[in-house]
Amino acid sequence: MRVFAVSICLVLCAVAPAVAGQTEAKECAAGLDDKSKMIFNAVLPKVTPGAKLKGELASATKELVKSGKIPRADAKAAATAAAKCLKLGLQ
Repeated sequence: MRVFAVSICLVLCAVAPAVAGQTEAKECAAGLDDKSKMIFNAVLPKVTPGAKLKGELASATKELVKSGKIPRADAKAAATAAAKCLKLGLQ
């Protein structure tokens, strides 16, 4: 029983920083425009320690442009704004 309790504690300690980072990222995203929020929401589930944020951002942004949800002219600025908040999720 003691080993189980220690195991649970270790898992929770490992998850706590990730949850804190996700919370900060979501708070930051509240101030984004709609296009940046779309990118943020598409990438956030993929933001984990060790994730390649640049690749995930590029992929999500390309998909949103191809689907017509974000104009190509606005894509870079929207992705840059979303990236600032997503970086908080990596902490």
